[in-house]
Amino acid sequence: MIDESLRASKRHKSDMVSASQISQASENLIRRLQSKKTKVVQTLSRIMIGSCITQYIGILLFNNSPNEIGLFVLTMLGLIGAFLFGRSILED
Repeated sequence: MIDESLRASKRHKSDMVSASQISQASENLIRRLQSKKTKVVQTLSRIMIGSCITQYIGILLFNNSPNEIGLFVLTMLGLIGAFLFGRSILED
């Protein structure tokens, strides 16, 4: 918090740290934390969607007949990934 406040005061070219710069630093830290969380969620959801799509393409191209449990898990993986990706986009 102190480091971010000092950065804010340097951006405004002031010698002292004001209360508004401290609140700006707090907002910057919160925004940065949310940004990291969003990036992690987006990465995981893309992996889930990508693995689901590749498996479905493999099933279609090679005429594999998956069992019902595997197909269910695969579909749930894709749906959860799509939900997480959509949610992370709406949070931005």
